[in-house]
Amino acid sequence: MDRKPSSALIDPVPRFNEVFRNCESLPSADSAPRLLSCTRPLTSHDSDSSAPRPKIWPEAQTGLKPRRLIKLTLIVLAAVSASIAGAQETAQPQDNDQRVVGLDGSCEMMVPRTWKSLSDPTGRAAITMGDITKDQFLSIMMVNKSDYDGSSADFLQAEATAVSAHLKDPTDGDPEQKLVAGLQGQAIRIEGTDNHYKVVYTVMVVENKDRFYRILTFTRPSSEQNANELYEKVLATFDPIDGDASHKTTGNF
Repeated sequence: MDRKPSSALIDPVPRFNEVFRNCESLPSADSAPRLLSCTRPLTSHDSDSSAPRPKIWPEAQTGLKPRRLIKLTLIVLAAVSASIAGAQETAQPQDNDQRVVGLDGSCEMMVPRTWKSLSDPTGRAAITMGDITKDQFLSIMMVNKSDYDGSSADFLQAEATAVSAHLKDPTDGDPEQKLVAGLQGQAIRIEGTDNHYKVVYTVMVVENKDRFYRILTFTRPSSEQNANELYEKVLATFDPIDGDASHKTTGNF
């Protein structure tokens, strides 16, 4: 003989609401278990709509309906969770730069973590890095003064001439004084076209007691301002690794 399922199993929510609504006492810290035992069958007195019914705990204590109170509680919890998450995110240290050391061990500096090692067209650079997708390229080459019989001005002009030779209709600016991480030097800006694309190079030469450092940057006219601001921050961290490191700063790009 088949047994029909009870109505409580078919739709338990209405049944639970009826039981919960007809609890005779309000729960407290001492009487909370009494709520769990409030499962007596409904009587004719319970079904009489004219009979007064005691308020359940949420409505009695707060004046709010249970569903309204639950909704407000969830909103408050969500706000608190978001506040805590925001505070934790703010407290996280910034880790958006990386330290790179020259292939010849002649220098080091901090660069954005988005920068990658790039090919060096000269084959002589200690560091060649950048982000070509953002028109950012920086290369550093070291030359010992004992291997070069000219001045820093001669070195700068020779490097600028080599760059201009690869461009169509290059325009060279006048040399300007430059200070890179406490090292004195000069820089020349070169603008031209390469396969119909406009490009901007800056050639810098700075020096210390024993070395020349040729610093070459590349960008495009539309990206020049942002790129130059970033190059200045990167070069402020430049360290020649020869005892003159008191001027260097940390990154954070």
